[in-house]
Amino acid sequence: MKLSVLRSGDRPYPYRMHKPGCVSVHIDTITGKNRATIEPMLLAMFAMRVLEVMFFVGLVGSSVVVLISFVEDGKELFGKDE
Repeated sequence: MKLSVLRSGDRPYPYRMHKPGCVSVHIDTITGKNRATIEPMLLAMFAMRVLEVMFFVGLVGSSVVVLISFVEDGKELFGKDE
């Protein structure tokens, strides 16, 4: 694992990544504290957001199917005999 040190004013946030798998330590020039960033975690967070969206789309789709089934069953149970 490679460790690199940047000052917070060096480059804007999206351009601070160096190599995948490396840990960057960013030194905040105002507070003087170190902030570590793990670049592969950005990919993991993106994947979690994609899975979250897929989950809620599936949840909405299932709700629509349940509502359609409820309406069709109601028509069958309480409709006129043909």
